[in-house]
Amino acid sequence: MANQRRRWSMSAIIFGPMPVPEVLAWLDQQAAQIEPEPIWPGCYRARMLPLIGCFEQARAELRANVERLIDRGDRLGVAQNSGWAIESEAGEYAAAEAVARESCDLLEEMGERSYWSTHACEVAFALYHLGRYGEAKEWAGRALEAGARDDAVTQLMGREVLAKVAARHAQFDRARALAGETIAIADGIDCPEAQGYAALDVAIRCSG
Repeated sequence: MANQRRRWSMSAIIFGPMPVPEVLAWLDQQAAQIEPEPIWPGCYRARMLPLIGCFEQARAELRANVERLIDRGDRLGVAQNSGWAIESEAGEYAAAEAVARESCDLLEEMGERSYWSTHACEVAFALYHLGRYGEAKEWAGRALEAGARDDAVTQLMGREVLAKVAARHAQFDRARALAGETIAIADGIDCPEAQGYAALDVAIRCSG
């Protein structure tokens, strides 16, 4: 129970306002208190490292984590640790699309729908950045259809992509409406990172 509480506290820390170097130091401190060291601190490190430009270190951390997950037979864990965030932060959107699709395929094989919708949004994001706007719109729509209404991450990400695609097609009224929904969802969750990205996308793409 104590380890589970520590894990949830880690989730709160990494998606909160603490600076990334401090988060990494805190993760190491927490991991040192548990024997044997669980996988999830490494998963969080792989998620944080790209935010300070440590892409190769993040990829190495991810590979080690995935190997441990495979050894455990944790297919869901493998699907959830795709490396999409690493490749997106690195601007490697073709790689981001590929790994997100792999996660979607694995989740479909498992019959898992709730996580699938979020990874489908990741595919949509990568496709948008690759300039494949029609496919991005299709994947975002599929994600929103599959995702639960109270799945804030899916609902936010899907609308974010649709808003940007609409803006690309000069459909500014629709883009602004979707952007407003995106900001409203982001404001309702305790995740500064998601709030920041949502606001940035709205400012850049929906200001025409």
